[in-house]
Amino acid sequence: MNKEGHEAFDKITISAIGNATLGEIPNIITANNDGINDRFVVKGKNLVSLHVAIYNRGGALVYEWKGVEGYWDGRTPNGNWMPEDTYFYAIRALAKDGETLRKTGSLTLKR
Repeated sequence: MNKEGHEAFDKITISAIGNATLGEIPNIITANNDGINDRFVVKGKNLVSLHVAIYNRGGALVYEWKGVEGYWDGRTPNGNWMPEDTYFYAIRALAKDGETLRKTGSLTLKR
């Protein structure tokens, strides 16, 4: 009890971060500017950072972005359209709790 006759409690703060996840990763984009599936977007939960790399069939890096708000619209960094084909992605994300999430897969680009 404290001097006023009340029970004394220590104050604690609990922060619930929750599990970090990568959302559903698209396997096709139709980059034809119709507003439907025009971009390859990676969504997640409780992520601090995100790095996505896109490779062609030969393994050459064709596009990458860093940041949870990035995307790929089927163009090179200088704005040229990539050919319709299958591409491959590598995703690395850092969660708020310090966990690293990784995912790889393929992606078809159509117009």
